[in-house]
Amino acid sequence: MLSIILKQLRKIQFFADWLNFRAAKRESLELSARHRRELEAARASNADKQKLETINGEYHAQSQLIWDPIQARITERLIARARKYGVSVPPLPARYGDHSDDWIVSSATGDWFLTDAAEERLKREVRIERRQSNDEFRKWATLGFAFLAFLLGLVSILKKDKQPDPCAKNYYRGDAGDCVFALKKTVTPGSQQQIAPQATPAPRQQKPPPAHR
Repeated sequence: MLSIILKQLRKIQFFADWLNFRAAKRESLELSARHRRELEAARASNADKQKLETINGEYHAQSQLIWDPIQARITERLIARARKYGVSVPPLPARYGDHSDDWIVSSATGDWFLTDAAEERLKREVRIERRQSNDEFRKWATLGFAFLAFLLGLVSILKKDKQPDPCAKNYYRGDAGDCVFALKKTVTPGSQQQIAPQATPAPRQQKPPPAHR
């Protein structure tokens, strides 16, 4: 089941590179442990200098077989990012024997990869161009959002103007927002005197006639 999952993951380049790096790291640790045991055994048997050099040479050759393809893949990804942001890439030498300050050819696999100095320089230039590209994108994104907000505000104003007035005929909207009858007579202060109603006098109560004795 695990092998099937790993096989599917390898179809994605990012996971394939990650799995290859983990495998190379594991193989490198095993190679270093085996190389250390061989050196200890050779020294214990008082092996000569040539034997020790042979052991070291085999170790370096096998280490190149493990790490040079990984390094070539790292260079390939870096070149892809550089071309994406318009950064110039150092040209490859025309022949394998030509000297280059920017490129190294693997004697074990024949792969080309950048030197440490060229790799750091290319990474630095890519970071600068990527930062400028992000700043340019943020500037245009801000301008686009501002224009979109302007359009939305304009549409809302036009939509509001097209809405019918809820006030009925012969009415207009007052300062408070309520509907006021347009033909209503306005009464100014002093134009109409308030007449207080006259008090109706209470009926006089008559005394009862004296009773006859």
